[in-house]
Amino acid sequence: MNIKKLYYFILSLMVVIFFTGADCNPQDNTTSTPTTVLKISYTADNNVITSAYDSKNKRLYIGGSFTKIGTVTGYGVPINTTTSKSALDLSKMPRINKRVNCVIPDGNGGWFIGGEFTKVGNTERKYLVRLKKDGTIDSLNLDINEAVMGMALANNILYIGGFFNTINGETKKYLAAIDIKTGKLTDFNVNLNERVTNICLYGNTLYLAGYFTSINSQTRKYLAAVDTISGNPTLWAPDPDSIVSDILINGTTLYVGGYFTAISGDNTKKYLAAFDITTGGLLPWSPSPDDSVMALAKSDNTLFVGGRFQSMSGVYPRKRLAAFNLSTGNIITTFTSELNSSVRAMVVSNDSLYIGGEFTQIGAESREYLASFDITTGNLTSFNPKMNSAVNCLAINGTTLFAGGEFYSINVKKRSRIASIDLKSGLPTDWAPEIDDNVRDLILYGNNLYVAGDFLIINGESRERLASFDLTTGQLTGWNPSFDNSIFSLAIANNKIYVGGFFTDIDSTPRNRLASFDLSNLTLTD
Repeated sequence: MNIKKLYYFILSLMVVIFFTGADCNPQDNTTSTPTTVLKISYTADNNVITSAYDSKNKRLYIGGSFTKIGTVTGYGVPINTTTSKSALDLSKMPRINKRVNCVIPDGNGGWFIGGEFTKVGNTERKYLVRLKKDGTIDSLNLDINEAVMGMALANNILYIGGFFNTINGETKKYLAAIDIKTGKLTDFNVNLNERVTNICLYGNTLYLAGYFTSINSQTRKYLAAVDTISGNPTLWAPDPDSIVSDILINGTTLYVGGYFTAISGDNTKKYLAAFDITTGGLLPWSPSPDDSVMALAKSDNTLFVGGRFQSMSGVYPRKRLAAFNLSTGNIITTFTSELNSSVRAMVVSNDSLYIGGEFTQIGAESREYLASFDITTGNLTSFNPKMNSAVNCLAINGTTLFAGGEFYSINVKKRSRIASIDLKSGLPTDWAPEIDDNVRDLILYGNNLYVAGDFLIINGESRERLASFDLTTGQLTGWNPSFDNSIFSLAIANNKIYVGGFFTDIDSTPRNRLASFDLSNLTLTD
């Protein structure tokens, strides 16, 4: 599996505001009651350089070089499918500190989560954690030495596959079983020569996908089945020529998707194939995507296929997502979509198909890394949580969708180098000026926010490196001094605003890197 780089440089802005008897900025003479400590946390896609706190209206203004901001989640988050927001209070939910690769429901409203993380909140959890329904961390705690990539749960036994080779100091090469009641390893033991990336359980048979070519010294390349009682591989040996990404079982049919271009000696079965579980035989179904399949999901009579492909059978244009009738095997011609990048994960709940991946656009609609379709109509729904990077895995509990991946933020909003956050709700406000270059300093005074930096245009109007906004209306004021170079710093004292930077000219008046304006009439002082 290729590890995709994050789309954005992530900068966390951790803000702790103490409402004290004095203001940090000389905006007016009002004071605040010293009773509240508020902690908020956001991410930006580039640098946050400056901030200003409006204690009267309980708002935080930030400026910098960013173009998007969002709320910090960590690398996994439960999402309310109705509101597209976190299903839990993010200020209380422990954050997963690194990439999440897999997630499944725990049967009690919570989740088993596997990945590359080592901490959840301030608690050490190496590569595997159980989160309860309320977001608290379960006592399950194993010393796993490398990443967990896939999981399956049945009869209180959790099977995990991954890159690890020891658990609690015991040799467990790439596959293990855990009794979730006791939190201890079972005696299930399989010797693989390489990593496991996906697993799927069917009765007493555990289907495995990964990089392995040998199981218990028997040749099994990339795809195999293991008896959970004996730990031995079954006789089934499909022998794909490359990696299998996902496995799905419907009745007695096993579907596999991946990067292979031949399987069971058949080079017409590229990237997607089906087997009869009873006989182990390859079925004649041949959908023939033109590129790799990364995710599979099913509803009552529909198989959904996601990946990197752009067509099926050389006839049907299907950009990264397609649907097939499970009874006939035929492609569903009414389910069409165009995604601008790959689908990595899918899950079905009632009449909704949820998809996650690397995409940011579906048809003409913006959907950043996570979206849903109405299965009945095939239309995109309004569900739109706006992640800041790729989604690797999905699982559903009722109306709560757990997403894990490479993202670190949810409900991302476009904000062009300046933004404001309502500290009462903890959410960004709708105020969204368009500024064409960096904001380097902000300062509040009276009913105005003063903004300085490298910019030349604000909201389509000329504002050369210094401007002000009316806090009541949120609109740009008419004040429009012109500087010939960047401003880096602002300060207010004695009814004057002082300006420092690289400039040598203001409105054709020489000023060598330092100047001031009278705040009573906003004229340049001598």
